[in-house]
Amino acid sequence: MTRRVRGDDDDDTSPYLQVGPATESGSELDAAAARAATMALLASAVALAFAMHLAKQVMAQPAGNAKMQEIALAIQEGANAFLTREYSWLAVFVGATATLMAVMLNLLTALCFVLGAAISGLTGYLGTFSTLPPLRGFLR
Repeated sequence: MTRRVRGDDDDDTSPYLQVGPATESGSELDAAAARAATMALLASAVALAFAMHLAKQVMAQPAGNAKMQEIALAIQEGANAFLTREYSWLAVFVGATATLMAVMLNLLTALCFVLGAAISGLTGYLGTFSTLPPLRGFLR
């Protein structure tokens, strides 16, 4: 017996793709998913550790003279204003898209989409705030 991607046709001439032998328990698929999730988590942990290492190196550098710090603060304020404006529009898009996903696909897919968008937005803000001179000390 083979597992079909679409449909329940028993006809061997069906145009649907056949994907290898089916298992009764699905344990082979579960084991593969567990291995993939484990590898993804390990790769994420290594990437985060490397990012922290690089951030510490950057933050260890001198902040510059008073004029450089003034310019950096102006850039920071502009970036913050941009992100606030961008994320307010993005929230509308994410909400509308998640609603469509919940209706057309399922609620779990929509929730995962919203979670991914929220984490992406959070990293944007964290990247912006990590360059503030008063907050540089938390990485040391």
